Amino acid sequence: MIIDILDMGRYNDDAQAIDVALPVLAIECKATPPMQNYLDAYEETVLKLVSIGLSTHGIAQTLKATESLIEEILSQLELKAYTVHEIGKPWELTEDGQKYLDGTIKERASSESQYGYMFVNAIKKEVLPFFYQGDVGQISLFRGKSFPLRMTLEGDEDKTFESPLIKQSALKKSYKSYFRNLETAKELEDGNISKEEAVDIFADLESFDEEVEEPDTTDTDDKPTSLKGNMFIRALKKSPKKLYLHMRIIIDPCYPGGYRAESPFDFGGIDNGYFLRQIQWLEQSGSTYLGGEDFQTFLNREICKLSPSYKTSEKDFQVFVMERLPLLKIFRSRFPYIYDDMERIYSLMQRQNSLLERENIVNNLARSVVEGLFNAYFRNIDQAKLDQIQQKAFDDVRTYGYVIYKKRICRNAGLPEDTFQWIKEQYLRTVLGRLNNTYGNSIVEKFINMLVIEYHFSNFHIKRFLYQPDINGKYGMIDKLNRIRRKVSHDTDDRFTNDDYKFYMANVFNMINDLLEAFRED
Repeated sequence: MIIDILDMGRYNDDAQAIDVALPVLAIECKATPPMQNYLDAYEETVLKLVSIGLSTHGIAQTLKATESLIEEILSQLELKAYTVHEIGKPWELTEDGQKYLDGTIKERASSESQYGYMFVNAIKKEVLPFFYQGDVGQISLFRGKSFPLRMTLEGDEDKTFESPLIKQSALKKSYKSYFRNLETAKELEDGNISKEEAVDIFADLESFDEEVEEPDTTDTDDKPTSLKGNMFIRALKKSPKKLYLHMRIIIDPCYPGGYRAESPFDFGGIDNGYFLRQIQWLEQSGSTYLGGEDFQTFLNREICKLSPSYKTSEKDFQVFVMERLPLLKIFRSRFPYIYDDMERIYSLMQRQNSLLERENIVNNLARSVVEGLFNAYFRNIDQAKLDQIQQKAFDDVRTYGYVIYKKRICRNAGLPEDTFQWIKEQYLRTVLGRLNNTYGNSIVEKFINMLVIEYHFSNFHIKRFLYQPDINGKYGMIDKLNRIRRKVSHDTDDRFTNDDYKFYMANVFNMINDLLEAFRED
């Protein structure tokens, strides 16, 4: 099945742009455009003077204006259905004109019908705020060197274009928003508002998540009959057209999430934020594919390709996490405090200039993130079980001696038996005394207590951490990171240096990923 890709946007050259095709269902509709209620100061003044019975000549004298100008204003008021004029009679107020002056005017639809198409995001089932008047067959097709990557639902194009039943209220809301946005785009083009102001106005666009409902107002013919009340728009009883809209995703690690979006429509870019939210929803849905590949996987790979060329000070936190701590992104809901602390620390990383600031970064990373993840292993075990293991460990040290006990816990986890030959009996007892709590001990002590728990109890997550490849190398790195941590948190003669910072930052994120890896579901 060949489905056309429509090309309505205008784009500048960008080496980081990815052309994509958004699947839509084009719903043929009959519509009556909304009439503008707003009057400027001159129009409102003229309307008030008509209401007290003044003639064109009288209004012109009152306002010290020419009669031709007043006639022009009155004609505009007539187009807005606020005044009416019969030959040989003075201008009069209409019912809508009186309602305007009373402050009771409501939404109004014109008396003329239009035919055209509304577009529905075929995956999200959301009506887009755009109306195309006329036949979509007249829209230009994409003519680029290579076709855009097509978005689909689970990689299945047939499933993607299953027709939803759209609520009348969703059509109406999107149609009216289109006209509001059209006015905003014109105000921008005329120079009456800035690009930032136009974007802010468009950003007020409410989400169109009124999904599906059996419509009860479908036209059964093509006659230009008027719509009921202020309905503004309704779908004709015709099958939707299956189409793609060409739009672009710009990979940019400086932006939240690592990318931005460019609209498929020509609104001067003021609706880019709206379509960014569409893309973000599709990415997070877990069911969207791009060119036959999971959408989120595709985006992550493309962002990570560019990310290393950006400085930390330039890079968005979400991009940093995606690149350096991918499992933290996955486990955000499980460790929200770790994620939030890492985001706070990252802001420090982006503006570190002095050695003191770097000490603060290492101290925060060690305490809030690394030690926090180590603590998660112990908090995952029932307190009574920890007390029981602690008592058993003390009993074994007393029965077999601390030297044999050290060798046993190392041998059980595949470590060389002499790994802890530096540990004296009193220090071992101090470490064991802290086994049943998660504060006041270093990551080396936490690692030793992990070995103790695995020896006596074999906890699932601790086992997965300890039996990752090269446990001996992992212990060596824990020890080195801990020595640097002591320099920033203890009063020692060994001073913290820039080389310490570089080493810590080069290795700590791999350690964090290893700690998180054990929590990955099978």
